[in-house]
Amino acid sequence: MSSITSVIEETQHAAERLGLRRHLGILRKMIGEPLVHFLLIGLALFALYAWMERGNTSNGGYQITLTLDDLRQLDISFVSQ
Repeated sequence: MSSITSVIEETQHAAERLGLRRHLGILRKMIGEPLVHFLLIGLALFALYAWMERGNTSNGGYQITLTLDDLRQLDISFVSQ
């Protein structure tokens, strides 16, 4: 525990030297906010999905094909509404 305490103290001293003490307080408050947790989890999921799908440049190969009969049925359905 003493090593963690010393690291925290060193960080606080460095922040004081750089004038960042106020920013550390704001950061500590933000870390406890549920919205920040939600955004970080969302960012992590987005990054994980992008990483898993890297190199997969195909659009899935899905193509919707409508026949003339399908178009007529859609037209009749639309007009009847």
